[in-house]
Amino acid sequence: MKIYLFDISTKRYIKEGEAIPNPENKSNPHIPAYGTVIAPPVCGECEAAYFINGEWVIKPCYYGKKAVHVESKTVQTVYYEGELKSGFQHVEDETAAEIAENPDRYEEKDGKLVRLSDSEYSEYLQTKEKEARTAEIKSQLAALDAEAVRPLRAILAGTQTDEDVIKLHDIENRAVEYRNQLAGLN
Repeated sequence: MKIYLFDISTKRYIKEGEAIPNPENKSNPHIPAYGTVIAPPVCGECEAAYFINGEWVIKPCYYGKKAVHVESKTVQTVYYEGELKSGFQHVEDETAAEIAENPDRYEEKDGKLVRLSDSEYSEYLQTKEKEARTAEIKSQLAALDAEAVRPLRAILAGTQTDEDVIKLHDIENRAVEYRNQLAGLN
């Protein structure tokens, strides 16, 4: 006789099996406490059948599926019953792999992670590249300012050499070049 087994603590359907034969009464096989002869209903993608009070009930179930935390873009496998925790979104395995590999390809819109189109992603990459170049130029300008301190101190103290003046002109020429590059980025 076919029986349907469920988890004894969560009551979630696990699999079908066979009743244990009863050697004393062949027409009355043994059915374990975590089994029933009632077939579970067909469930959808993120649903499971639970045997509650003698009948199957369909509930949301993401157990074993992938979910991504929308804010942090962290992908994890769900190992709890019921609805997803707040701030999480169900994703297919392929999408989960892409998010894990390239989280910048996704952005939050209305509390959900959405994949950027090719043009949006290209624009995003250009913006990031521009921000990185801006930061690099600002760092170079700060380094030039630090490099100018010694020759300026010598000039202010009246102990400068021709080399100090040449160095300051060289620093200023490089700074002008960086400022022009920075202006071109904005």
